[in-house]
Amino acid sequence: MCFLVLGLPPSGSSDKKLAQFAFNSYSTGTSNRPDFELKNSNGEDLSEHIKGLANVQDPVFDKDVPFFWFIPCSGSESILDIMSSCLNVMYLDIDTKSERLDYAVKPRVDHVVVSGLVYQASSIFRVSKSSPSGRTFTMIPHPVKRSVDAFHKAKFANYHDHFYNPSLSNITLQEWIKSPIENNNFNLMTRLLSRNFQNDLTYDDLRSAKEILERKVLIGLNDEKDESLLRFDSYFNWTSPGADVKQCEEQYLNEGFHAHTNSPHAVEELSEGSDIYNLLRSRSMFDMELYAHARILFNEQSRYFR
Repeated sequence: MCFLVLGLPPSGSSDKKLAQFAFNSYSTGTSNRPDFELKNSNGEDLSEHIKGLANVQDPVFDKDVPFFWFIPCSGSESILDIMSSCLNVMYLDIDTKSERLDYAVKPRVDHVVVSGLVYQASSIFRVSKSSPSGRTFTMIPHPVKRSVDAFHKAKFANYHDHFYNPSLSNITLQEWIKSPIENNNFNLMTRLLSRNFQNDLTYDDLRSAKEILERKVLIGLNDEKDESLLRFDSYFNWTSPGADVKQCEEQYLNEGFHAHTNSPHAVEELSEGSDIYNLLRSRSMFDMELYAHARILFNEQSRYFR
């Protein structure tokens, strides 16, 4: 399950400070291309639904609103913990229609939007010429590890947990991978970016997901969490010189991050090259390609922070 929240980051950012990175000198190959008709395998024009989110290579301005794309079991939970506990961020649920509409009518440029649903979040931005744009960042997990963690969290959750799934209580990981139960879990990132939740994914969906990731998203990686947080802090001018803040961040990056992304039941089943690993890799083939593309983008985006 995804959840949607709003938060309040530290104030005091300036256009000059936020635009200091080398956006003009950096190009992934998309910055000089005009907007285009971006369709998924259902023939849906995704470009019409993603207009609320700014291109990542464009300069950041004061009125832009940070949007954190929340991916379950990716370390996203710890980033929220850091924003809340270390950077004094407050959260508001926008999964409810009333909160979402309220935000769209009265945009709060001093808030962070956090959502697992990219297109729903995009819809609250740029509703008028004076409305702010969303500025997207995220933590990308390894698809195999994310799926294993998601399975075990749901399997061993208690009744009151939001990810509790009683249908998983009496089956093994291998049985789950081979069954149609929760099949949207596989290739979840590609499905979220391509808006295709019902039909079989195709390479049209993958191409669309890659293009959106490249154009719209500042990439963080689960296995590059320290560097990812440094980039987020710098990009949005959240960096604080206080030693207490740094210590708080390090605590969540280590202890908190491990607690959110690792299940004690998953460790021995995750050996790379094992049958279970290869089976999951095959079921997550689109997300594996998207993840490889995200790693390339992560390396290229280092130019923003020189």
